[in-house]
Amino acid sequence: MAEAVEICKLRLFLKLVAEIEPNPSAKNLGIEPLPDIDFNIRTGNALVGYARFNEVNKDINSQMDFGNVMEKISARATDMHAKFDEFRSHQIKANGLLLSKIKKDLRQRSIALEKELNGHLASKHGVKAKDRSAYISWIKSHKPFHWFTEFYGVIRNGGFNIVIGNPPYISATKIRKIYTVRDYKTERCADIYAWIMERSQSLVSKDGRIGMIVPLSLTFSNRFQSLRTLLLKQFKLNWFSSFARIPSALFSFEVRVNNSIYLGCKRGNNRAYTTSIHRWFTIARPALFEKIQYAEFDPSLWDGLIPKLSHQRLISAIELAKKNYSSLNKFHASKDSQQCLYFAKTAYNWVSFSLKPAPCFNLDCKPIPPTGTGKVYFVDSLKLDLAHTLLNGKLGVLWWAIVGDNFHVTNSNFANIPFPFERLDFFAKEKSKSLRVALEEEMQANLVFKLNRKVHAGNYNLAKCRNVSNQSDLIWMDAFGLQNVWDEVELAYVQLVKTDYD
Repeated sequence: MAEAVEICKLRLFLKLVAEIEPNPSAKNLGIEPLPDIDFNIRTGNALVGYARFNEVNKDINSQMDFGNVMEKISARATDMHAKFDEFRSHQIKANGLLLSKIKKDLRQRSIALEKELNGHLASKHGVKAKDRSAYISWIKSHKPFHWFTEFYGVIRNGGFNIVIGNPPYISATKIRKIYTVRDYKTERCADIYAWIMERSQSLVSKDGRIGMIVPLSLTFSNRFQSLRTLLLKQFKLNWFSSFARIPSALFSFEVRVNNSIYLGCKRGNNRAYTTSIHRWFTIARPALFEKIQYAEFDPSLWDGLIPKLSHQRLISAIELAKKNYSSLNKFHASKDSQQCLYFAKTAYNWVSFSLKPAPCFNLDCKPIPPTGTGKVYFVDSLKLDLAHTLLNGKLGVLWWAIVGDNFHVTNSNFANIPFPFERLDFFAKEKSKSLRVALEEEMQANLVFKLNRKVHAGNYNLAKCRNVSNQSDLIWMDAFGLQNVWDEVELAYVQLVKTDYD
């Protein structure tokens, strides 16, 4: 957006002016000439164009470079950079006439080189420069930006030290109707913020860092698996912090989304850190970032996801359980099984799994088929009883918060939760069965309704059933080997739940 870039230049220029401290005894009040920033802040499509010299080299050599085109491009880029150094030198001398002449010459050189690179890139996209109509249309839609010439000195010296951004959150399907990208490992991701993060990592120096604020889907969605893989491979140090949109959000009500802030550093020793998903009220905003607490995690143990948990002892204990015990999906069965639990497909302060779906009524208070209900099947009644007590407890809702999207509940959310059935002795299994009966009764006593789209949809308020579910949680904590981290479970739960039920 050319107008956005012009506004950026103006605001930066005004900021530079505001920082001046004039010397009253000097001529012209001692104001030094301000730098020309036209070549520092540029307009173009950050996603389409050549980022590095080797990208151009690869394309041209693939077409057999008999005319030494690559050598000529390199020479012209080097010459243009020398001209830019001359321009910058004359800025200090404040020779306005000469500076204007050099700037005009520099622009002409830049435009000529850009045209040549655009021709090679268009050819790669299947558009011939000789077809003027198609070529002009391609230029207008793609707006190529060649980083290695626009910031030649930076790229030649290895890249930028820091790349930061709040990229657009736009469906990739929508953008593909306008232009296409090539040679991106994240090309199949569902949103172009993934492409921007990939481009950013390609522009960073070997010691550089990036920081991006993006949707929460970075941490959990299968459609962004390639992006997570790329970041964890390209950056030695990785930090992921997560932020909900309710009660308060990082952005205003118009944008209001769940967010992740990603920080990556190229230099380090392969470590990854994460936070719990932050839910906070507006009054806590001033302390939100200074109170962030990270916990280290092992990416190889989380099935391609980024867990959301700030408590180091607890996340380490869960990782140990994941290594040692079976997952719940080992005990799943097909739809032919009679052993079925029903669950609400959305959640906030609890997840609910029951032997029968919560009832629903229309506006005339007549029963109607339940809406928003999923099913999960088990191999036998014992596994069903045990899963019922595990998933409805604090451990269940914390697991959902760790791996989910902070709203939807799916079978896949709980497929890989550790389920140490083998660790439960006969007494524990019988106790869990009796607790399942007690918990189901407690859930029926705490049936609540919410009016949504002219339907009174029922749900079981598990937050009011903790006197029973806590008992089964203690059995599961013992089976998990988490006896020593119950305090962390309680703290994580209190930090997650943001409703007063007194």
